[in-house]
Amino acid sequence: MRTVNPAKANEYLGLAAARDEVVDLPFAFPRIFGQLTDLILEREARRSGAGSADAIEAALTEISANNYANAARNPLAQMRDFPRGEAGSTKLQALDKRFAGPLGGRTRYRDCSQVSDGSAVVVLASAAYAREHSRRRSLSPGQLAAITGRGRRTAALRLRERVREFEDTPLAQHPLPWTKRTVDEALARAGRTALDLQLIETHDCFTSSELLALSAFGLCAPGEEARYVADGGIALSSAGSKLRTGDRAVPVNPGGGLIGAGHPVGATGVRMALDLARQTTNRAGAMQVPGARVGAMLNIGGSFATNACFVIENAGELV
Repeated sequence: MRTVNPAKANEYLGLAAARDEVVDLPFAFPRIFGQLTDLILEREARRSGAGSADAIEAALTEISANNYANAARNPLAQMRDFPRGEAGSTKLQALDKRFAGPLGGRTRYRDCSQVSDGSAVVVLASAAYAREHSRRRSLSPGQLAAITGRGRRTAALRLRERVREFEDTPLAQHPLPWTKRTVDEALARAGRTALDLQLIETHDCFTSSELLALSAFGLCAPGEEARYVADGGIALSSAGSKLRTGDRAVPVNPGGGLIGAGHPVGATGVRMALDLARQTTNRAGAMQVPGARVGAMLNIGGSFATNACFVIENAGELV
């Protein structure tokens, strides 16, 4: 997709959605996730009134800024050299203006992940093999990571069916119920809860998907995502945090996520697992979340129809 023009790349990406819903839609996925933003805004207007729109827009901007800032710590990130500070804001404003028309809806340039080149590999082994491998290599259990929980759900392919379910879900519940069930299943299999998570890797193909992931993981209640972001809940550094009593800061996408690190379509889930393995074994370098031993990842496919979640831990914690 990096060797063809944007229109052709969009055509390729459209194969991951219902063909008749995107065949004539330029930049289909930015528009689809722009529609998700509209749905979020409409839902919060029903819950809290029209004033909630500004808070959500500010949270989406902060999610983007957080991913770009984290990418600067990642030597493999596509956007690691993106200007920061005032210069970065100015460049983002210029890009937003340039791409506002083609992307359409509420999706701005800063809300989008970058289609990237990249590859990642994770080697899976049984616990018995891992123990023997560690013995031969004189490795301690704490030098390996283990997948302790997994969850997977697939929703209806057609976007209009998922939009209907989003709109019909009660306000007190997560508006993407299949996503919530995916995460809950993975945590249950791992014998963990949201309180055990020390970092998260989530599929921020667009800022709206990261926003809804926060409540899917249980970091905050549905509808509290914008407030949680504004209070500093997702930041790698706790400096300036305004979290309320009972809230926990859980760094999200410490390597920059898809927005900052890049989105080699088809490889991102493996990359998340690799980064969690590095984080939970203290091998993440400048991206390291201090003391991280338990993390989780959420990967989505197509127009948020396919969901996969894994809990990954330091194997030394399981001995």
